[in-house]
Amino acid sequence: MKIYVFGNIDFGFDSIALRLLPILSVKLDGVEFVTLENIDELTEFPNPIYIMDSAVGIREVLVTDKLEALEKPKSLSLHDFDLSWNLKLLKKLGKINKVKIIAIPSTLDMYTAMNETEEIIKKLLILK
Repeated sequence: MKIYVFGNIDFGFDSIALRLLPILSVKLDGVEFVTLENIDELTEFPNPIYIMDSAVGIREVLVTDKLEALEKPKSLSLHDFDLSWNLKLLKKLGKINKVKIIAIPSTLDMYTAMNETEEIIKKLLILK
């Protein structure tokens, strides 16, 4: 399983997915994590495509496949605009069919984020 990871290490609220990578990479055998700065770097379109990113306004790690539910955030950086907009565009163009987004609350403590994210990815591995 390949999971594309987005975030910006320079912004605390947008870095949690990246900060989890060193530990998740060791704990989850069979998962390849690929960090991307923006969606334009995506060169292959598996079905489903798995994405991990930080999220605002949620309290626990969750998985969603509903691109329509992605809120357009107040634009703080180009990354904020690019990910949700480009995923919707790629779907409309038929490049991607199914998306699973692992959303990690940006305010969650590292210990809880690690445990919840690890469990969700393990469940996704079983369902795959």
